[in-house]
Amino acid sequence: MMKPLLALLLVGITSLVHAQDMATFLVRCTTPVDPWVRKMAGHVIQEQEPSALLSFDGQLIKIGTHGHATGAELVQALNGAGIGTFELVSDPRKNAAGPTFPREVDTGHPDGDRTAYREAKRAWIAAHPEAYREMINDAPQPVKTDRVTSPE
Repeated sequence: MMKPLLALLLVGITSLVHAQDMATFLVRCTTPVDPWVRKMAGHVIQEQEPSALLSFDGQLIKIGTHGHATGAELVQALNGAGIGTFELVSDPRKNAAGPTFPREVDTGHPDGDRTAYREAKRAWIAAHPEAYREMINDAPQPVKTDRVTSPE
């Protein structure tokens, strides 16, 4: 009984440590990104970094890795695949906030984690109002569209 419990505990601790070691890269495709390009880009990244997490937002690809591959290596692999032209870009929100901006840490207590994060964020904003304003101004803004109605 004790061995399975110990193994489960070790897996849980390892998962928490790995989640905190994740590096994030922002890559822009300078050519149009259609579903085929997204699929192929996903395959290329997974070949380089099997545990990578990807999200797409228009021509931006956010890649989360556990540090085995560098951003430059991932961009080189994408460009070598012949599916588009890719470049590594910096996330203006991260640059404005800097490394001191608080992050939510998963301790296994979701309510307490959210509360601690909110408190840390409020304290950071109070201590760094100019950096916070810059971060908010640099954040991508949602596109507003007018509702188009067809003539009746």
